[in-house]
Amino acid sequence: MNSDVRRRLKALADDLEGPLGRIPFDRVLRGHIDLFEGLRREGCSWSQLARALAAVGVRRADGGTISSDHLRGAVSRQMKVNASAPTGLSMEDGTLRTAATEEKASSGSRTGETAAPRARKTTAVKPAGVQKPDQPPAVSRSIQDKLSRVAKLRGG
Repeated sequence: MNSDVRRRLKALADDLEGPLGRIPFDRVLRGHIDLFEGLRREGCSWSQLARALAAVGVRRADGGTISSDHLRGAVSRQMKVNASAPTGLSMEDGTLRTAATEEKASSGSRTGETAAPRARKTTAVKPAGVQKPDQPPAVSRSIQDKLSRVAKLRGG
């Protein structure tokens, strides 16, 4: 294993331990997603990546090793999250904030405020008319025939 890759995987393992205990794998993975994207582009399989994580001491919360399926799912979720986040940056009051942070901060409601409902475009749909058949259906006719025969047999 490349020493740079090993160092970066070890950094991921170290990030799993926070000041108050274990940090969830998906949350730590978010900061290291570029490592996995690069390794996958270079042709590494999920099994190889899972074994490399085990080699540097990355474990699940229950102490077991992270499987290739778990890793693939976690990376996929983080890539979807990263793909949906806006990438713009802004500098405000000397603080660097991403567009996603700006949007999140501006969309939060304040105490006592309610959001105005969004107007929806609706189109009127006319219900299709139900036409009654001129003759009763075959099932209905056969039942009526049977009832009339029973009535005749009973003398009615």
